[in-house]
Parts: sequence; C-alpha cells; structure tokens
Amino acid sequence: MIVVTGASGALGRLVIDRLSARPDVVAVVRDPVRAPQGVRVRRGDYDEPDSLREAFEGATRLLLISSPELDPARRIKQHLDAVAAAADAIAYTSVLNSLWFPEGIR
Repeated sequence: MIVVTGASGALGRLVIDRLSARPDVVAVVRDPVRAPQGVRVRRGDYDEPDSLREAFEGATRLLLISSPELDPARRIKQHLDAVAAAADAIAYTSVLNSLWFPEGIR
C-alpha cells in the first residue's frame, strides 16, 4: 500500500491525482473533509503521532510530504514524529542476528 501524507495540499493532490488509478493508494490528511476524491483516506496529523501510526498501518511505501509549519523547532519535531510513526508501522523479521538490537531499540 502506498501512503501519501499531506494529500490535501498542493503537492499531495498532484501525487494523489497521478496515483489515483491504483487500488493501493491511501491519502493521509488532517481534515478528511478536504481530502482528494477517488482514493482511500485516513486521518493523520503531524501534531498527533498516534494518528500517524494508525494512518501508516499496512504501508509498504510512504511519501512523507513535509509539514507547512514555519517554526523550525516544531517542524523538526513533527518530521521526527512522522518518521518514528513510519518505523512503528514496519514489521521486520530476520533469522540472522535475531538477538542483536541497535543501541536504544528494544
């Protein structure tokens, strides 16, 4: 499944328009009322990391369109939270090194 954030913005709408013929596209928007038509829609807000975790569930590809936030500190936090939510949506298994974890991951 291809998940596109910021799907109600200018770039997001263009991407969704190009991908709309595919059955595996999901548009992620803060306000579902503003969502593009013709694709599945999930609510996700950069200021609500839990909403992103739910919105990214099942994704095999993610287009993370940057936040329109102008405050640099808030924007960085939003993007870090979005990347963490994407990482949480990934299930990884491996026979090799199955007992090794990078520092900080448990």
